[in-house]
Parts: sequence; C-alpha cells; structure tokens
Amino acid sequence: MRKRIWRMSEDQFDIEGPLIATEQERIELIGFAGERTEGSFVVRSTNDIPMRGVCYSTHPYVFVSNPQFEGKEALLKFSVTNTGFREGDEITGSFCIVTNMNELRLPFSIRFVHSYPD
Repeated sequence: MRKRIWRMSEDQFDIEGPLIATEQERIELIGFAGERTEGSFVVRSTNDIPMRGVCYSTHPYVFVSNPQFEGKEALLKFSVTNTGFREGDEITGSFCIVTNMNELRLPFSIRFVHSYPD
C-alpha cells in the first residue's frame, strides 16, 4: 500500500487492471441429499496483469473456502453447508469475484438428488 501511495504522489496511477475470466459461464452441480457437496473453479487474468481479490457467494449456504486470492491464476474452492437439503431441492445464486479494478459474477445452480447405496 505504501508503494501505491508513493506512486500516486508522483503522478503515477494504475490505469490498466486485470481482465478476469473463468473457464465456465455457469456452474451446475448435482449434490446428494445428506452428503457434503464441494466444487471449484479457476479465475484467470487474461491480459497477464496480476490480480488481487476476494470471492464471495450470494447464497448463505454456499461458502468459498479460500475467499482471498492473488496472482495471475487462482483456484477457488467452495462447499455447501448441508442443513437438511432433500431430494428435489435446488440452490441458485452467484459467486461475486472482485479484483483490483474489475468485477465478475459467476452464476451457479446446485440440485440435490437422492443418494443410492452402491
């Protein structure tokens, strides 16, 4: 932060930020009722400018395991808190990925089915 303030005091501003993208346009998962549901996705800087950011979910039962990230590429993992979801329940929302000078929303849908014994 000191370096950024020093550069700003010398009229050097960060004009270009990272352009972020994900491999998927939408995340669709199938979870088993009564079991832990997990997933992950990758966020990349498409113009090779390092990014620093945070990711959060708009749904209260979906948590990002590593919400803060840094670098040109980041693997973000998430999980669903199982609070009694039953067969046929569906969770929808989006992941909000906020980086330096950019923001991206990645919608998700998680549908729960009955788990059958092997």
